[in-house]
Amino acid sequence: MDSGYKEPAHSVAAQFTEKKSRFITSITAVRREEDAKAFIERIKRKYPDATHNCTAYRLWYPRVERFSDDGEPAGTAGMPMLEVMKKENVYNICAVVTRYFGGVLLGGGGLIRAYSRGVSEAISESGFAVRLESVTLLLLFEYGGYSTVDRYLENTVYNRVSCTFNQKVELTISVPSSEREGIERNIVNLLRGNIEIREISSGFDSFK
Repeated sequence: MDSGYKEPAHSVAAQFTEKKSRFITSITAVRREEDAKAFIERIKRKYPDATHNCTAYRLWYPRVERFSDDGEPAGTAGMPMLEVMKKENVYNICAVVTRYFGGVLLGGGGLIRAYSRGVSEAISESGFAVRLESVTLLLLFEYGGYSTVDRYLENTVYNRVSCTFNQKVELTISVPSSEREGIERNIVNLLRGNIEIREISSGFDSFK
């Protein structure tokens, strides 16, 4: 099984002008094909007077890749956009490159470069969120151990899901599967074994 993948960290809109044509690239993270289609329609409504709204999206699971040239010459817009996503090895991404024609023809090569540039610059501005195989753990321990566990976790890769204080501290965290064994061992040692750890679920999660 794949251990992880990248997706856009933030939704962005980047733009530039090439030979009087204005290009606006909108990208966002999506998890389903329905989300990608909805984003595309939203951008088209935002720029209803655009000459073209070319699109591409790529999903991790199920693996889906789609693109559209939206009236540009075949192979000059959607496919180059998708190729940038492949080159960057990014998934769960949807991109719409909106073009306002400026009266100067760019030619096939110019279009390919422009649409590729739009997606590349938008991805760079968005940055990446790395989604790794993860496991969600419930930690149950005495109140006195909270500050010790909290200080330790501050120096690890993890996400805090929830924390409640009942008869014991009930701390739920998500950690990369590859780090689980070490994190569990260190916490058990820090609390001298006075802790119960339960696995809640597994999947993929983003970690900073």
